Amino acid sequence: MSQNKDLNKTIQDFTQLATKIQQMRQQYKNLVHQYYNSNNPFIAGRKNSDEEVKKDITNMDTIVIYSIIAGDLDIIKTWVIEPINNGKVSMLADYKNLKRYISLLNSLKTNNPTDIQNYYFELIEKALKQRL
Repeated sequence: MSQNKDLNKTIQDFTQLATKIQQMRQQYKNLVHQYYNSNNPFIAGRKNSDEEVKKDITNMDTIVIYSIIAGDLDIIKTWVIEPINNGKVSMLADYKNLKRYISLLNSLKTNNPTDIQNYYFELIEKALKQRL
């Protein structure tokens, strides 16, 4: 009987912790969206330079990490994939050469040990390829 009570208490603790994690992830996503609403990571009209392209790739990588922390695709979809899918490629510094971005994302995948990050990079690549 005591074992069942302990097991029930453990299950209850797991459930409460899972709920708290979900709430914290939502708060995290809200903060990321709030930040990017004030500090858009991709501003159209920037000069096409290696430095600006590297910033774009760094921003994509950062957004991928934020999405992983949040536990879903919402952040990456909102700030990278949906704008590209909607034809807003001018947000990228070298928007006339999307193959450059695809190549740089492939380099990130090659040097990246985590499957989830590579999956997210592939989603960005797919969106870019559809705009070629």
